Amino acid sequence: MIEMPPRPAARTIKAPQDTVVGCRLRAEADLLASSAILTANQRIRLETSAAAWNDRAALLQEGSEDVAARKAKVQAGRSAGRPLRGTLPGIMPHGFAESKHSR
Repeated sequence: MIEMPPRPAARTIKAPQDTVVGCRLRAEADLLASSAILTANQRIRLETSAAAWNDRAALLQEGSEDVAARKAKVQAGRSAGRPLRGTLPGIMPHGFAESKHSR
């Protein structure tokens, strides 16, 4: 079997609100701002916003951990010598159909 070189990591520049750290910073800033607010309505809105940013950070963290676990599983399968789906002759990955003109 031919060894394929690993793909280079994608270089994406994410907006702060699309990262775990950025969400946590927004939550911290909202909580800090809520402590300086005099009206109850503004304080409640900032506390709710902080909770939402913390929830978003948790979802982003969970997603990145899932991706890392899947990558590790694929890498373990490759190192164990197991073929990946669609690599055996005559087997196409799900969603791909063999073209009539490919023969």
